Amino acid sequence: MLWKSMNQDGRTRALFLVLVMLLSTTAANLVTASTSRTYTTDTDPVDVALGDFDCDGDLDIVTANDRSTKISVLWNENGHFQKRTDIWTSGNPSQDADFEDHSNTQQVEVGEFTGDDAIDIVIYARNRPLRQDASGALVVDKPGNVTIIENDGCSVDTFSIGEQFDVVWMWDLAVADLDGDGNDDIVTLELLADIKNQRVVTYMGPINSQTQTTNILNLGDSTQNAYRELELGDWGESSQTSLTGSCDDVDLWLVRSAGVDYLTGATTAPAASDNITVVEFDCTQDTFGAALTWNQNGGAIANTQQSFHVHKLGVDFGGFDIGDINDDGIIDVVAINDANTENVSYATITQSTHTFSSTKTVYFGPYIAWEVTVDELNGDGEPDFIHAAKFKQSNSTSSTGDTTTNYFLNLPTSVQVTLSNGNGGHMNPLEYFGAMRPTTAIVGQVIGGPNSAPDLIIGHGAYDQLTYDDNFGWDGSYDRIVVIEMDNKDLAVSGIDINPTDAYVGALGEGTREVEVTVTNTGMDILNGQASVDVEIKEVDEAASTNVTVYAMDWDNPEDRSGCGTGCTWTSEAYYGANHWHEEVAANSTVGHTSGNNAVEQSANGNNPTDFMWSGLMKTNSSGDTWSGYEPNWDEGIVLNDVDLSGADRAWMSLEIFRHLGLSDLYSQDQNGFVLGEVWDDAAMIEVFSDDLGWTLINCPNSAYFAGQCPSTVSYWGGYDNGRVESEANTGLDAAIYRYGGAIPGTQYGWGNFTEEG
Repeated sequence: MLWKSMNQDGRTRALFLVLVMLLSTTAANLVTASTSRTYTTDTDPVDVALGDFDCDGDLDIVTANDRSTKISVLWNENGHFQKRTDIWTSGNPSQDADFEDHSNTQQVEVGEFTGDDAIDIVIYARNRPLRQDASGALVVDKPGNVTIIENDGCSVDTFSIGEQFDVVWMWDLAVADLDGDGNDDIVTLELLADIKNQRVVTYMGPINSQTQTTNILNLGDSTQNAYRELELGDWGESSQTSLTGSCDDVDLWLVRSAGVDYLTGATTAPAASDNITVVEFDCTQDTFGAALTWNQNGGAIANTQQSFHVHKLGVDFGGFDIGDINDDGIIDVVAINDANTENVSYATITQSTHTFSSTKTVYFGPYIAWEVTVDELNGDGEPDFIHAAKFKQSNSTSSTGDTTTNYFLNLPTSVQVTLSNGNGGHMNPLEYFGAMRPTTAIVGQVIGGPNSAPDLIIGHGAYDQLTYDDNFGWDGSYDRIVVIEMDNKDLAVSGIDINPTDAYVGALGEGTREVEVTVTNTGMDILNGQASVDVEIKEVDEAASTNVTVYAMDWDNPEDRSGCGTGCTWTSEAYYGANHWHEEVAANSTVGHTSGNNAVEQSANGNNPTDFMWSGLMKTNSSGDTWSGYEPNWDEGIVLNDVDLSGADRAWMSLEIFRHLGLSDLYSQDQNGFVLGEVWDDAAMIEVFSDDLGWTLINCPNSAYFAGQCPSTVSYWGGYDNGRVESEANTGLDAAIYRYGGAIPGTQYGWGNFTEEG
């Protein structure tokens, strides 16, 4: 039941309500920037790419999902991405596939690879390539693959698995039309099965069953020169000529790093990891050459008309990117993070002489970031930098004045945007708070017209170490991307503090108060002058308010849509496979209840012998008991659309929900015994969609939290909640790896009565 309370100074908002169940650990973190919107995906969307898959002129989003059997496509519908399709990428076609069958997709790019004018997808699925045998030696167990996900056509919104090419380990993946023939080509940076020899593989489009893994540039032994990142862009060399004419092309950009033995982790050829290495493409032979013998001065590529070039940027190591700032098709800036911490260094390139400027350093904020994105955001013709910041800095000063810097896993992270000032310098970074552990940031026009400010799309993943794993916690496992709509001019009230207030709940009483308002320039233009801010505190007189039922439905009586107008319509979603939502009636009761997990009180039907909406199917378990339950890898939602709360100053939702959630877990062993190492759990959540924020979770009543019905404090429930509560009680962190010994049982909340009576 949805209520709204009417008051004279109410606000207008239209929203959607959704109840989603999926195989994923999940929790809440609201994006605080007013221009940020959150969209839920499958597990760990660590990489993102943009393409117009339905040919409607708008860029859609595709995510590479780690710890999953699927990737996700989010369809652009007038700048919003509520519509989602998941694509099965596991080698096991059964929807009963488990963690051993995860495709563990790490990277995704888009392009036209098959010659039919519909934009396709290419992924690197890591699968499970490397395991250890009893002696500890690495075994190539289940190689990964480069997979073409072929678009079935502009009007069908479906995809098919296309050509696949095995790869043991891939560092990087990029797409470009290398030879200008109108077909996109794929370039990968790989390790061979000896975990030592490196190569660049080029797949020339169109890609079909005749495509071979033979266009290879060998990079040599990683113990001498290591390569882990590549980009594609035009170096700007002269056009090549052949008997058939002339051609221009796109070239390969690498970072040469210190030599390393990946089997031991030891550095074998110490050096700075900042040598920008550009390998020219030979468009007369469609190749980068057969082998690169690196030296600090560059040189010719054997058996081609081309050369390679080297420039030392002057930092130790870090994430790398290139950019075409003046948009002439030729790369004119390179950038590397300074040890991935706080600063990024860059150099511009003069096209006519192919000379690099002196290196400049720019502060991007008190964060660690493993990637950098270079682009031109504010129209001043100078490079801007975007960082998906993974860890935040905390400084402490001792009594002697010494300052200690630490990076804590549970501090808020950010998307940092550092804009140029038009005079060769850079401004203070803008901060956009997003997911707990941002992984990547790309620039694209997904909202508004071609003349509006560009947008940022942010991926999200997880970080883990010996005693901590983001995915064990509520916030870290809430799987979503963030879309940041940039503005040229934008002021935001980023903070408001009122004192004094009640110490316990923050209530205001009578009298004079001090109000501190923080106003932040969240736009890209430099603003000068003054701004007026009016702060008005109003009392909502509950006694004088009128509560109106907008919508009510209990599936035993006719629905009440009296406050809906033309809205309040139901739709159900299955993001992959069949949709199992249906009305469960008393006649569908379970059979053969005995005891324990098979006892009648464990059943939704046994506790509530009335009608209700349910996603499940009838199945007989190993004990001979028949249940209606949720199957592996289902990801389904039921949505109440177009709920109009116009004129309301507050609103709340009453509902009864059944939650019985399971989990799968893996353990490792140390000297103290078995320790929990990985968790995949069922989850149920309620999200609200609004134009301002996208999908967000909602707060639970305090009474539900204290009653143990909502330990996350928001509308998320997971099969690992017992473990999260236990870890939080013992360590203060729900994401701690705390437990030795046996498995933690799943979570049985049963029916929860989130109503005025409950």
